Amino acid sequence: MSLTTNVDVFKPPRRGYYWSYYIITSSQELESALAHPLVVLMFWASWNEPCRVMMRPFRAMAVAKRRAAIFCQVDVDKFKVGQRT
Repeated sequence: MSLTTNVDVFKPPRRGYYWSYYIITSSQELESALAHPLVVLMFWASWNEPCRVMMRPFRAMAVAKRRAAIFCQVDVDKFKVGQRT
């Protein structure tokens, strides 16, 4: 399964690197991510302590299961609703 179906939205990482998760900033990116069969979304805010605590387990799971699912983080403070980038 390829993580990059829409190259404009999910650009591949540099050679020798891989993305363990994507950071979603717009509704277009969210729609593209949700087109995949298995997506794990983490909605978070930098000011929220429980969100910061869950960051480490989310990243570990994203690295461990990166071939099985698409992992995405949505920062609720920076997310642009209805805007196309």
